[in-house]
Amino acid sequence: MEMRGRELPYPDGFGQEDAAQWMQECYADEGVDRSGEPAVLVRASAPASRDVFHGDEQCGLIVGERRHLYDASWMLLGDAQAVGYRPCWRCGSPER
Repeated sequence: MEMRGRELPYPDGFGQEDAAQWMQECYADEGVDRSGEPAVLVRASAPASRDVFHGDEQCGLIVGERRHLYDASWMLLGDAQAVGYRPCWRCGSPER
């Protein structure tokens, strides 16, 4: 599985806000301010939809057809966009 950008596996028990805060703190430790930036879900292991990010973990398109939420990872919105992920047509992009 190819990872693009900084990702936090979904099964680590982080919700969207906790994941965003954790990644923002990691960047702050490096001297980069990413405060207020939301986290989105990406699934690098699903070839048919690897370029889509989900702004809501309840989105019906992140699961189904042998796709599982535990295969997803959290990523900051800016990182997802920088490596070419685009918003899911159903759940869209979270607000900053």
